[in-house]
Amino acid sequence: MRADVAGLFSEVIADPARYGPTNTLGTACPVGTSAAAFASTTPGFSSQQAWLFAARLHPSPAVHAMIADYIASILAAPAQVAALAQATQGVADDMQQTLSGHLQQQRRQPAPAR
Repeated sequence: MRADVAGLFSEVIADPARYGPTNTLGTACPVGTSAAAFASTTPGFSSQQAWLFAARLHPSPAVHAMIADYIASILAAPAQVAALAQATQGVADDMQQTLSGHLQQQRRQPAPAR
């Protein structure tokens, strides 16, 4: 299976309020600071914003979690779709048993006098 992470980023950039980031243009790391050497205590960091990118090429930790959730949902989707098919079959089976029970009750009742 393929995960369309670029498509996910496009959706986040198009509607950041839906996904959480408040800053989709800048980076959490100040210019010239490596993401590997960066922490929330580094001078220049603003905790007032939820960043899409930690550094020029690296998503923020929150976005990494979003990507992980997206990939997990892709992996879980086939099992969930299969469960939907089984659920509808179960409902159909229950309905058939209910109707069959009603039919049996009607057959057992004496015929009305004419």
